[in-house]
Amino acid sequence: MNYKAHLFASIFVFFIFLSILKYLGIVFSLKELVFLLFCSVLGGLIPDIDTRKSKIHKIFSAALIIIALSIIVNSTKIEEVFCGLALIFIVLLLKKFPKHRKFFHSLKFGILASIFIGIISEFYFNSFLPAFFFFLGFFSHLVLDKIV
Repeated sequence: MNYKAHLFASIFVFFIFLSILKYLGIVFSLKELVFLLFCSVLGGLIPDIDTRKSKIHKIFSAALIIIALSIIVNSTKIEEVFCGLALIFIVLLLKKFPKHRKFFHSLKFGILASIFIGIISEFYFNSFLPAFFFFLGFFSHLVLDKIV
């Protein structure tokens, strides 16, 4: 399945659940909607991160390298340098995953990633909804892969 189908599915699922939440009286600002849509799309594309030719792998790897280098260059503490080096290590680690549709295509990964996102989003936004929409996008990816 190509990334466009997964992208469309994650956006479709986003709007379905957004409609349900709106019906329940839960509304969001434009900024919140954009961020929740981003979380859904990320969830819908992230399972293919173990495929070197995938768009998400290329974008994610490039973004991590840019972030890592900017952290290292602008660091004032040794801890920040280690953080940047850890990000580079993650990019190198992603290149070593041998098989597609293994760990990143499992519910275990989806749940762990959603919990991680949920902890961060609860801390920064006092909301678990980014994790919820990430998982919806992730789950839509798994369902599409099973169907096709």
